Amino acid sequence: SFHFVPVVPVECTIMGNAVKPQCVQLEELSWARDHDRMISERLRASFLPLLDHFQEGSSAKLCFRNESLHGLAYDHYYITNDTYTIEFGGGQLCDNTVTVHCRPMPTFDVFEEATFNVDAACKARMQQVVGARGYSLCLRNCEHVARYIQSGSWVCMQMIPNGKLHKKFAKYMMGQSAKLSNSLPRSLAPFARQPQPLHVGRMGPLVLQTHWKQGLSRQDEQAFNIVFLGPTGCGKSSIINQLLNATVSEQGDTAVSVTRQILAFEGRGTLKTQGGQRKISTVNVIDTIGFCDSLLTEDSVVNLITEWLQIQDTTIDAIVVVVSGRLEQQHIKSIKQVMKWLNFEKHAINFHFVYNKADLIQSQATVMQNVAFMAQQLETGSHSVYLLEDDASQRRRRYPRNLALGVPPDASFDQATGLMETLVTPLLAIPFDGSKRLRVPVSTSQCSIL
Repeated sequence: SFHFVPVVPVECTIMGNAVKPQCVQLEELSWARDHDRMISERLRASFLPLLDHFQEGSSAKLCFRNESLHGLAYDHYYITNDTYTIEFGGGQLCDNTVTVHCRPMPTFDVFEEATFNVDAACKARMQQVVGARGYSLCLRNCEHVARYIQSGSWVCMQMIPNGKLHKKFAKYMMGQSAKLSNSLPRSLAPFARQPQPLHVGRMGPLVLQTHWKQGLSRQDEQAFNIVFLGPTGCGKSSIINQLLNATVSEQGDTAVSVTRQILAFEGRGTLKTQGGQRKISTVNVIDTIGFCDSLLTEDSVVNLITEWLQIQDTTIDAIVVVVSGRLEQQHIKSIKQVMKWLNFEKHAINFHFVYNKADLIQSQATVMQNVAFMAQQLETGSHSVYLLEDDASQRRRRYPRNLALGVPPDASFDQATGLMETLVTPLLAIPFDGSKRLRVPVSTSQCSIL
């Protein structure tokens, strides 16, 4: 049974002072706790055998129903195969557990959002969350759990700008609690899997310091921050792995984005400054969810990316847009939406456009045609950066903003370094206009683009 504490989401005023709704006060207690599942091993042990009713190869549904408790309207999500159900509570706003049961479910105002296949990875995610009690309406709710089971993404669309819950709670969320929105709980984070070097005993352009960060902090305003964007399967993660010479980011070639969360990795590297001078700096590399993921809509992915960048409230130094293969209209639309949101016209010098996997194309003429098509469709312009070749020379080398890249999986360290150089050198050069460092501001004052 569940103990339900009545909550009143109406903000009132006492002697001229606004009093927070009780649901907000309860939520603030959950924000103060560690961002984790808080598994009850006793309850987990009782629910695990029931997961046998979700057999590998069978189908399951992602469903939700409209709920309204004490004036707070929201959608209650769950996973079902029409006989057994997995849900985080039964629609209450607190004191919830991720349970597995065969109780009859309400049929009024119920919507089937998606049908999906229960594979081994999905079954493992079910096992990871059953028995969890660390409920938070904003950070760890029924939709987070249901979407995590279905897709591997810890995402609540009600918590993106203009979502039902975001409208109610966003103004009260500050600091770390805001940055944890739609972020994996600590014990589900990828740092549980230690990254392996791509080339043992060698050092990449960046030296890995932290494998996965739960958002950026004020100290990161002093760092060099790079954001990677691109469609699912374009190879963003493989480029990031080459930069850090480590398997920090999973990579694959399927229609389902391998990167299911926005991930930030911290490295150290040498940056070129004005006049060819060099300085050692912290470099944050941000790997985003692929556009046109088969389990998330294109608009959802765009909103998730822009919201994540917005709540970090920090500055971006470089944006790398990666594409490969056939550039579809959906890809173009999503990329240009984010470019517009980041004010590309004003900050074009901070952007790099990569046509990736060029090693799979035999004709160099075809590669150049694809690069030109990318530039034309994304309206990138023909921007280039000119950098001093070395400290002693005044010769400058031109690096195009639109480039082709292809690093075969079996490339040696020297081969990979040579192929990556056309991206790495301009990417790790701090852009200046005279004495002014050029950066891309991202703040909570920016509006949602959708």
